Amino acid sequence: MSDEESFFGEEKRPGTSNGSDRILLLVQGQRNRNLLDDLLDDYEVVVAAPDADEPLPKFDLCIIGEASYRAVADTLRDRKEKTGDRYLPVLLLVGERGAREIAQRLRGVADDTLHIPATEAVVRSRVESLLRTRRQSLQLALYRRAMDEATTGITIAEAESDQPLIYANDAFVELTGYDREEMLGRNCRFLQGEATEPEPVQQLHEAIDAGEAVRAELRNYRKDGTEFWNDLEISPVYDDTGELTHYIGFQSDITARRVAEERLREETETLERLLEASPVGITVLDTDGQIVRANAAAEEVLGLERSDALGRAFDEPSWEIVGEDGEPVDSADLPFSQVMATGETVRDYEHGIAEEGETRWLSINAAPLTDESGERIGVITTIEDITERRAQERERERLVDLLDQTQAIADIGGWEIDIDEGDAEFTKGLAELLGVWPQTEFDLDEAFGFYHPADEPEVRDVFEEMVATGEPQELDCRIQTASGETRWTHVRGEPHQSESSVYRGTIQDITERRERERELKETKDLLQSVFDASPIGILAVDEAGITQLWNKGCERIFGWSEDEALGEPLPNVPAEKQAEFDELRNEVIAGAEPVIGYETVRQRKDGSLIDVALTTAPLRDSNDEISGVVGLLEDITDRKERQQELKRYERIVETTSDLIYTLDEDLTFTSFNTAMAQFVGLPEDTITGEHLSTVFEADHTEALADAKTKLLAEEMTETTVETTLVDHRGQKRQVQTTVSVGFPDQTVEELVCVSRDITELQERKRRLSVFDRVLRHNLRNKMIVIQGWTDPLTDDPTKEEASDAAAKIREASDDLLELSKLAREFDTVSDPGASDFVTTMDVAKHVDEVASEAELSYPTASISVATPPVAEATVYEAFELAVNELVDNAVKHGGSRPAVALTVTIDDESDAVVVRVADDGPGIPALEQRSVAAGRESPLQHTNGLGLWFVRWMATNSGGSMRIEDNEPTGTVIELRFLRR
Repeated sequence: MSDEESFFGEEKRPGTSNGSDRILLLVQGQRNRNLLDDLLDDYEVVVAAPDADEPLPKFDLCIIGEASYRAVADTLRDRKEKTGDRYLPVLLLVGERGAREIAQRLRGVADDTLHIPATEAVVRSRVESLLRTRRQSLQLALYRRAMDEATTGITIAEAESDQPLIYANDAFVELTGYDREEMLGRNCRFLQGEATEPEPVQQLHEAIDAGEAVRAELRNYRKDGTEFWNDLEISPVYDDTGELTHYIGFQSDITARRVAEERLREETETLERLLEASPVGITVLDTDGQIVRANAAAEEVLGLERSDALGRAFDEPSWEIVGEDGEPVDSADLPFSQVMATGETVRDYEHGIAEEGETRWLSINAAPLTDESGERIGVITTIEDITERRAQERERERLVDLLDQTQAIADIGGWEIDIDEGDAEFTKGLAELLGVWPQTEFDLDEAFGFYHPADEPEVRDVFEEMVATGEPQELDCRIQTASGETRWTHVRGEPHQSESSVYRGTIQDITERRERERELKETKDLLQSVFDASPIGILAVDEAGITQLWNKGCERIFGWSEDEALGEPLPNVPAEKQAEFDELRNEVIAGAEPVIGYETVRQRKDGSLIDVALTTAPLRDSNDEISGVVGLLEDITDRKERQQELKRYERIVETTSDLIYTLDEDLTFTSFNTAMAQFVGLPEDTITGEHLSTVFEADHTEALADAKTKLLAEEMTETTVETTLVDHRGQKRQVQTTVSVGFPDQTVEELVCVSRDITELQERKRRLSVFDRVLRHNLRNKMIVIQGWTDPLTDDPTKEEASDAAAKIREASDDLLELSKLAREFDTVSDPGASDFVTTMDVAKHVDEVASEAELSYPTASISVATPPVAEATVYEAFELAVNELVDNAVKHGGSRPAVALTVTIDDESDAVVVRVADDGPGIPALEQRSVAAGRESPLQHTNGLGLWFVRWMATNSGGSMRIEDNEPTGTVIELRFLRR
């Protein structure tokens, strides 16, 4: 196009440019530039010289003339390639001369051509169409980026047929473990399994059939067969006509919440088990940088046995730590040094370890370990081998680059028709477009037969017009390939310059261009629906922190509407978090790594604060330059509360006196609480991994092994056994152990054991049994006596025997009263664990007092006493009552003039105080002696009273002992021993 050629047939009045879209004019001729500038007064017009040394300015549409095209074609191609999926249109102005040559150079640069001269309406329509597509592509890129990076799984399914998936974001792929190619085209029911409950599935079906929104919690299965609970929310999407077109699904993994609700016992698992079960390598370093703890995954990542890894420094020279440039990394720059220096967490630090000419790449997160005072005592790190991932990323980048270059090349094929011969020839490119063999020959009618039946008449008319007028022609129409596929094409044709019967032209596949505007609008509407329905808050701010995007999720979470938020500083950032927000925004804009899952606090419209997880990514403009920040906000208030609840359960387990521990299927310790470690008296780091038989007795091990077998055989989840254990002091303790499976699927991968000390409980039961038997035996005997002596009184109350019978009845009644009194006193010593009643007292003093009272109470008895001045011992508070019971019993059974001797001595060898009560009565039967010594009665061994039991249990509760001996020549000696103070 020369300077003399004009764009319009008439003059255009001047206008003023006030639009936000920028149009770059690369057109020669001042007059032409002025005409275009006036015509495009609704836009911001920038004029540049194609041969200038300065780079081309930013633009939303470039209008370029033929002469300028040669100079900047490569520059425009590079600019368009850098924009990726952001549409950057170029409109080429083509004059009447040289149209064919320009058409050959069109490939990959110009998106459309405009033949000039053209009317004002045509120019405006063409420009607005290209800019509209440009604006839609920018909005689409923003929406797609935010959706792809959402932490909640998002899927889109067609409403027709079986609702096949047409989209799944990365979070959904990660959640399910399936590759995207395995999911697309299938109904989401492939996540269901044999344990999926039918009720929520039926609820989903009914809502989908009714075209209504629905939310349900499902038990789903990942690709590897593992279960997870899916919080599924489905929303229908309708088009402008009200027709249901798609369903949008939001999936969140709520397994942790379900596990917390349904399996609280599993929350007793310790950090040790989690450490070893973690698929991520975890190490703990002390303040000197030496590894003091490493899990199994860390051994694999570091390539060392655990014994070799422990004690190594984080900057071990033999590891040859290198950076991206292959040069050694200074130890001060490594994560351990950074954490120890700043106290801040280091995330996603990557470095290599050079080994025999190859480099393994590691990704490291490091955080400080502090004690209760807040002082740093070390560093904990997670280590992941990312060598394969980095290789995959490089390969993916190469393939993406290759794909971008391939898509930038337009699908164009050439054709030639000789109307005299009646045949048609075509190039290889056109053969590929039509799907036929390149050497296939067609006549003219067969060639026209490739056009869509609805378009073929128009194509023939245009071809005849070209033949009749000799003028080039072009049109957009559809073709049908050999496989039956319909494609949109732009057909150009012109007469051959030297052969009058020959006509040549091109066919360019413009299906994507024709479909792009429609698809962009549909996709934009669809993504807008996704954004409106998303439970995740999605927002964007520019470099100054002004809100550019605020979705319905933000409105639901924080309360501000889109109208209230857009164009203003973010309203949900509280004043105390403003500095933190500014720092994060500036880091992303400066090109730092995006923030993923950062936990912080945000503010609602009502002023309340909530916990959120923040993920950020850079917001880029049409030139791929960072112009702001995109943020995804998830309300994690419930999750934080569940974490606090878990900590409370951990404290309960650690503070209980019961022994709580877990065993694997081989009866090896996997975890335990503090009470268990204190009971066995072993260091905590020596118990884990030990077999049950090395820590507890053989009968306890055998009982738990039988319990595991019983759980499997009888399909039970819990059983109880009673065994005897020996604590660290060597004392035997009776325990009752409840054994349950760690998981409710009857696969005994882990046993949860709770052992309770029931020693005192069993002893109290035995004592109460004795108490019961003695009372029943004595009451029966006394009542028989009373009944026997009642008969004479009933037969003849005037006989002399009546007074004797009455005396016997009075004697038996007195015995019953004495028995009831002793029964009340018995209660004080029936509890074997009543340690509150044990005290230190002067035993000699109390024995003297008992002897003095006995002399007054029994004047016919001979009472002697021998005690040291002081004899302090640890005894039960009922000591004096027990000694008095022994004296009363000796006097009662000693005849008319009984003799009772009380002595108190100090045994220095055993460090004990010994109390002896000796009488000259008939003695205690051997049967009764054996019963009291054994501590229990049987149905065949009844004692005559509670007195001896009272004394025995008083001694036992004191921590002492009682022994019964025969006195010489007659009588009994009761010996009591107590520990000195």
